[in-house]
Amino acid sequence: MRFLLSHGNATYANGIFTFALDSRLRNVTHLRFRKASYVVDPTLSVVPNIVYLRSRALNTIAANTHTVILKENKHQNATDVFGILEETHTVGRYRMIEDPRTVPLAYSHLRNLDFYFTDPAGNNLSFTETDEDAVTAAQIAVRSDLFLFLNYSDETKVVITGSPPAELLISIEAVNDSTFEFIPNSGSGIAYENFGTNGGKCVDFNNDWVRLNDSSTVGEPDTGTLSLLFKSQPNSTDTQVIVDWYRWRIYVNAGGKLAWYDGEINETDITVSNSTDYLLSVRRDDGDFMWRLENLGDNTVATDTTSNGGNSAGTGLFDIGGSSTYSAAGSESSNLVVITSIADADVLTIETYLKQYYRGLVSSSSGGASTDATWFAEIDINTR
Repeated sequence: MRFLLSHGNATYANGIFTFALDSRLRNVTHLRFRKASYVVDPTLSVVPNIVYLRSRALNTIAANTHTVILKENKHQNATDVFGILEETHTVGRYRMIEDPRTVPLAYSHLRNLDFYFTDPAGNNLSFTETDEDAVTAAQIAVRSDLFLFLNYSDETKVVITGSPPAELLISIEAVNDSTFEFIPNSGSGIAYENFGTNGGKCVDFNNDWVRLNDSSTVGEPDTGTLSLLFKSQPNSTDTQVIVDWYRWRIYVNAGGKLAWYDGEINETDITVSNSTDYLLSVRRDDGDFMWRLENLGDNTVATDTTSNGGNSAGTGLFDIGGSSTYSAAGSESSNLVVITSIADADVLTIETYLKQYYRGLVSSSSGGASTDATWFAEIDINTR
């Protein structure tokens, strides 16, 4: 049976053109491509000299290996390439010059046909997927504007006792400054748990009045940004202390509003949900706090600008996950970065690092839903 195929009659998604047949092709025996032509999407910046016509469906039912790509060191790699299209006298237009050989097919009930087009390196010519640039802990550690960096995955900076899943954190030292060393205020340690989906770590404040504190003599910057990963408490009936420092005294007030303390608790307009993973950034300038809270489950973002309370810098006790007045039982605290900049680009870099620490790299794509590439093919498929 002869099949005439074109882009306009196919269903397209993520670089693949699919045809759903009305009825199965029973007992297929051989196939052969008679003709094929392809015109690249005009947005493609670099056009190849050769285009490979491929089909996963047909390759699956091929009776034996029909095509190999020879790579260095004599590696022969079987492939789903069924046709070679050469460039014509017009740039970006390709056609099959020679008929490929007949390909034997195994017994199968073929129902769907799919086709896609790549360059010789295997890159899909209609769909591209690119990982975001990684921001690493090593890059954060050498920033010139870095004031404080806590990395719960840095084995050289954390002291752990016990064995999984019952590990306890005894202390964590700042990556960039050994002056900062946070230790539990009481007990034998704080639960050391997984955080996020990328192998990150955190402390779980699973008891009342257990927190991390540091007796540093380093004063906080007047201007800067505090960014951290945390999980909120399972209820909003009491006040949760995220950090209780001198210039950043950041709370979740009873009732669930993000808040700050300057002698009394002041609420923002941002609501914090229970038992939710968040990325929080708080920029501080001469008079204001600029708040950004991102829900890491659905990536919704809430922002607000408030007074910063005018708290003075201090040295002494820096608390994470509670204070002498309020607990943070049921909450979790993960990586934390403080920089002396409030510039958008600098803060974005820190936030990107923390999100990648939480969920790994994400990919961006183009050509997923549509393409301006056009093509035609004529195929004979024989049946018994």
